[in-house]
Amino acid sequence: SWGRYWGWDSKETWALVSILVYAVVLHIRFVPKLNNQYTFAVSSMFAYWAIIMTYFGVNFYLSGMHSYAAGDPVPVPD
Repeated sequence: SWGRYWGWDSKETWALVSILVYAVVLHIRFVPKLNNQYTFAVSSMFAYWAIIMTYFGVNFYLSGMHSYAAGDPVPVPD
């Protein structure tokens, strides 16, 4: 819709980070030494905070095409 597939916008980038963090949480159970409740709980908390950063941090702190932050936007190379 914008004439490009990926523009390194802060919302796009943090959406990718969130997907990758949750992919790590889901795949960590395949590592025998890390397959316990403590590791799952700690990694789930980290993943939850990545989602919180995606919503609040990108919308209200970082500037970009999809944000509500005030100030000059960060220049993105084309």
